[in-house]
Amino acid sequence: MNGEFAITTHLDLLPSQRTTHESPKEEPILAINLLTGRRLRAPREALLQLLERHRLGASLRGDLAERAVHADILRPVEESQALLSPCDLLAELDRVLSRYLAQPRHLSPESILDKLDRCRQDFARRVAVPGIEDRLLHPQQPFHKVYDEESHYLWHDPQRLIETVFATVSLFVQREWTDATYPFDIEFLRLAIGRPRALLEYEQQPCLLSTTLERCRLARRDGGTGYLVLGDDDLISVALTCGPNSQARPDDVDVIELDERLLQFLAGRTLATLHSGDLTAGLPAKFHHRYTTVFTDPMYLAEGMHGFIGCCRQGLSFDRGSRVFLSTCPEQLQHPAQFWQSLAAHGLQVSRQHKAFSRYRLPQSPRQATLEGLTQIGLPAAVTSTLLSVPYLYADMFELESVVA
Repeated sequence: MNGEFAITTHLDLLPSQRTTHESPKEEPILAINLLTGRRLRAPREALLQLLERHRLGASLRGDLAERAVHADILRPVEESQALLSPCDLLAELDRVLSRYLAQPRHLSPESILDKLDRCRQDFARRVAVPGIEDRLLHPQQPFHKVYDEESHYLWHDPQRLIETVFATVSLFVQREWTDATYPFDIEFLRLAIGRPRALLEYEQQPCLLSTTLERCRLARRDGGTGYLVLGDDDLISVALTCGPNSQARPDDVDVIELDERLLQFLAGRTLATLHSGDLTAGLPAKFHHRYTTVFTDPMYLAEGMHGFIGCCRQGLSFDRGSRVFLSTCPEQLQHPAQFWQSLAAHGLQVSRQHKAFSRYRLPQSPRQATLEGLTQIGLPAAVTSTLLSVPYLYADMFELESVVA
């Protein structure tokens, strides 16, 4: 294969169990392209060296590089993206929608988005039946549920649930038409391997590794009085303090985290100061108004979102240019209007909004529950299963600043 290849932006790295035939010195790693689902298993150091060589693009050299291309871990550099076909999932989405709507196939973003909108309108008509939400919340045949009653707020409104699914798939079509590459910080990748699995009880939803690095680049600044990270399942503190591209002094970053598993993981990987804490009663006074940069990715339930916004405001410095970087999707919140009310109540305003900035891997349990739920209310499984094969959720990044009196 000719040309230069770089690392896919959809990369994830996971530890893999050593087989009986492998040397005890080898530490196998599973590299995954989350967009295509393809995987590459390789020794840790050999894989990281390969990724380092291709960080900014390089020609292929050796068997491991060839395997990485076949596994979609290495992709053609940006200049060659126009030559790539869309991923298999987009082709399947076009096939399924075309068949359902009895329309000719045409594999382009505009065509698929138009079919998605027609399908969304059809689904909305089909669920516009009084009492249909009872079939979601109290089905005749029990099905897989992963949330408690309060967390099931989308299920109380099937129309809103459908809007959410189609909005997510539409973003996927617009953003992921081709498999872009990304210049990862390799030391960050090394340290991120093996982060704990997300816990639904904490409403954890770790973003992609490329999203973490993009958040730090977005917040890059000169000077300032410190960084505060409220919850760090996204490994922001690791990206801020470690590696050649780190941008903060170790004593300049504080992390407040409730999950003890995460704290143990971070302790060996970040130079930030770690604090175990529950923020339900607000931000402890010793952290008030000390930070020119605050990161948070709060839960979507109304009470939790309101509390985290308050903690962000408490931590934010009075210095000019101080910012909160808050990731969320207002349309999917329990009470969307309350988000804007909470910002105003805490004296914060939006200075910039970056649409669909954050990518998250869609967990299997909510995916399965939503599929079974939509089938319960009479929507065609062939279509809903394809829609829910989209691997990602998306959220906007809000840059918030204090309201000037």
